[in-house]
Amino acid sequence: MPPKPSKKQLEAEKKAEEERLAALAEAERLERLRLEKEAQERQLQAADDAWIVQKRTEFETEEADNVAFMSSRGAAIAALRSSSRAQAEWKTFMSCSKLPDVSNQCAFYDWLSDWSGVPPLALADVAQQLNDAECVCRDLLVGAISAEEKQDEAGAEKYQNLLLQLQGLMRSKLNATTAWLLLHYELHVNLKNEMQMSSETPNVDVGLWVNVAKNIRIKNVEFPSMGLTLELPKQLIMNSTAVRVQRLRRDDCAPFATGGSMQAFGGVCRIEVFTMAPQSKTLRGITMRSSAVGGPALLPFPYPPLGADGSVQQNTPPLRVTMVVPEDAFVGPNPQVGWWHEGKKEWDTDGITDVSFDTETRRLTFASVRMTALSLVQSRVASLPYKSWVIRPLGPNAACVTVSTAVDTVELRVSESAVRLVAPVSASLDASHPQGMAPGLLLKTLQSFGLNLALSSSDALLVRGLVPKDKGMEAFACKEIANIAPGFAVTYSCHNQRLPDTGIAVRTRPWMDFSAHPDMETSDAWQLVHFRMAPLLMCAINPTAEAAEAWTEQRPAQIPSACAHVSKLLSGSAPDTCQQRCDDASPLFLETLCAPCYCAAARPCVTLCAGVPPCSCCACSPSRRLLPSPRKWQPPRLQGRTCRRRWLTARLWLLREQAMLPLPLQKWWPHRSKGARLLQRSRRHEMRA
Repeated sequence: MPPKPSKKQLEAEKKAEEERLAALAEAERLERLRLEKEAQERQLQAADDAWIVQKRTEFETEEADNVAFMSSRGAAIAALRSSSRAQAEWKTFMSCSKLPDVSNQCAFYDWLSDWSGVPPLALADVAQQLNDAECVCRDLLVGAISAEEKQDEAGAEKYQNLLLQLQGLMRSKLNATTAWLLLHYELHVNLKNEMQMSSETPNVDVGLWVNVAKNIRIKNVEFPSMGLTLELPKQLIMNSTAVRVQRLRRDDCAPFATGGSMQAFGGVCRIEVFTMAPQSKTLRGITMRSSAVGGPALLPFPYPPLGADGSVQQNTPPLRVTMVVPEDAFVGPNPQVGWWHEGKKEWDTDGITDVSFDTETRRLTFASVRMTALSLVQSRVASLPYKSWVIRPLGPNAACVTVSTAVDTVELRVSESAVRLVAPVSASLDASHPQGMAPGLLLKTLQSFGLNLALSSSDALLVRGLVPKDKGMEAFACKEIANIAPGFAVTYSCHNQRLPDTGIAVRTRPWMDFSAHPDMETSDAWQLVHFRMAPLLMCAINPTAEAAEAWTEQRPAQIPSACAHVSKLLSGSAPDTCQQRCDDASPLFLETLCAPCYCAAARPCVTLCAGVPPCSCCACSPSRRLLPSPRKWQPPRLQGRTCRRRWLTARLWLLREQAMLPLPLQKWWPHRSKGARLLQRSRRHEMRA
């Protein structure tokens, strides 16, 4: 007979039985909750599926009703463009211009064969020919931009190839004329025993100086008409050298390139040094000169001396340049000057020192050891992040696009066929294009002034924390915004960056006061419009307040109102006057407004920075925004604030010390630096925590 269990054992068995029953009850409860949740989820999914089926049918009906309108609109745009093109062709014909129509490839090649004939023997003549070629380059650039706006990749590539071909012929012609002048330099020597000449045109300035006397006292070479002064180093003065200077109003090194983190603005100044041919000899009335077969040779002078790895040797005296910057160039408080790296196909600032800019005289002074294309440069994303943007109507077929960037506030006036820059003021644009320019050409011109609004998706990758949106989503949102801009004001939303790449959020409100500027801070008067691709391509009203800290995610069945087009979505809550303005707007005006909408509402603000005011770590300078993010180790999200601050301090010390050292020393220095020690200490602290 087994022993009788003790009281303690009975209590333990009773407790174990109670725990087992409690566990069974808990498991049954969880299973019941799971089944209820699955049933509820099936009900919600069924409701979502029914909603999607219903909305898909409504959207198809809406699109079918919109087909006739879109076809008539496309026909009207084509007719207006054809009429505008015919007027431009007739104007060109009546002006009796000798320049070709770049859209006619046969006419272009006929002109090119005549233009690329025997090079002129005078600097003024070749400068005039280069000026004519620059006008053709501008037309080719406009053609490439127009083809890109129409999404014609083959046409854009054709114009780009023609432009690059013409630029190569321009340099060959200038080199041939320079070589001829250097071979006959004794015919142009002045009373100071110098050869110096220059020629200025609206688009190209060319200057040439030949070191005839080899006088060590001659240090400064001035081209007053070009606004340029060169302080030559001793190595150039004591040798038989010639210095050629060419100033262009545009960036001919990278007219289409988007690679690299820097971009040029304010024009390009190309400084080149050549070796003089042996002096001519006259014997019995016959002048003998050294020349290569087929014409005189143009030999670059080996300056600066380069090492085996292609780097500039140390202690190389630089060339000091003083130049007048055009009035249209927007120069910041800390300007940078770069040189064109032909191997990397990008602008580089290595070797440029002592940069200073006088705002009153607009004189830029710097020292460079590179004799090549030089220009003012800035980060491609210097205008990011945007502080705010707003699009508001100004009247029939007129709208205003205001973008407050990190650099300046830009205001654009959009009319039926052109876009005009209102702020900041540009005297040259107002004089040359008082009625405005084509949207793509204006944005390219502003980029050459230092205001880059035509940002690409690759530029967003240069700014930490900004993620570009889907291109199809951007095109859909910008087209819809342009369609309601004649009667509604549209501005940014701080929730946009919280959405995935398939969602865009903006705020809209009816606007009938053409003279006033809408207050973007009053969130009660604005409606939040959500452009989304899932589950359908549509636009919907979202109840999230602008001041809310989180985004309100809605299931399809929870969306109160959704339409295929935003104009129909807002028709019920807006006055009839606003809707009538949108219906009466010119198709060409809506088409012209798409490009400014794409730059203001799509790329940098809606899809990149969402209109969030810039913080101190990303809006102070482009160099801070371009700090590389850590690759090997990152602090955990659940860790304390102290450890993250220690890690960030160590990382900044490490980056700072690497930037101060030469490139060969950066490989071993992180293991022995203060930044490395701080980084290692923060890792030990994280392990202990």
